[in-house]
Amino acid sequence: IKQSVREIEKQEMIVIGKNLLSKELLRHNITLASYTKSKAFKDSLSNLGFSKEDDLFENIGLKKINPANLIASLEPQKDTTIKKKDIGTQVKSGFVISIDGSSNFDIKLAKCCSPVAGDEIIGYISKNGVIMIHRIDCENIARIGYNSERLIKAQWQESKKKVKTILTVYAKDTLGLISKISSAIANLNINITDFKMKKQTDQDIFLLEIEVSNIDEINECVNALSKEPSIIKVERGLKKILK
Repeated sequence: IKQSVREIEKQEMIVIGKNLLSKELLRHNITLASYTKSKAFKDSLSNLGFSKEDDLFENIGLKKINPANLIASLEPQKDTTIKKKDIGTQVKSGFVISIDGSSNFDIKLAKCCSPVAGDEIIGYISKNGVIMIHRIDCENIARIGYNSERLIKAQWQESKKKVKTILTVYAKDTLGLISKISSAIANLNINITDFKMKKQTDQDIFLLEIEVSNIDEINECVNALSKEPSIIKVERGLKKILK
């Protein structure tokens, strides 16, 4: 178990190290992928006594090596500069997300805030190395702190794919409300893929999973549901009360 924990911590430092080096390289208009293929990178590994590149990334993550010093004398080459077209990673939903100039990341959309195309987003490097994509105004990101080294720039790229997102609806216990909620969303030609309900003494709480293409469709859903007199409020994302 201890060995497993150490391995997880090592992988975490490797991901953080890659992130720090990537950010520094972007100041020189160079991608991490191209830099790691360069002679300069191989020379740095040799000079520092590392046989594997992950060993270097780990030491950067541990703050034993300053990435600025590592590439201080590096001159950008034509074949290593970033092309105008953003490099991105495709998540399972089909959306393409640009992650701070690098493409070799495992990405997932955070359920707590359910980001969709059009939302301003940010990536959070989790302990297992997966980058969780959150809305920039997500309360969990605010709790972490916007200066955290685990955060990485992210943005949507153009796509017509649909993504599943979550709405939490708080409402008074009213006869026929489920039918009204379903009809309001169906009238917008938006598909409900999952529907859950929790009854409380003073209100009902509905968890709706819907498929949308962008932030405009989310706003249309919220506006349509908010017009129903029995509905108290509509929030985006998965709330703890229904987990």
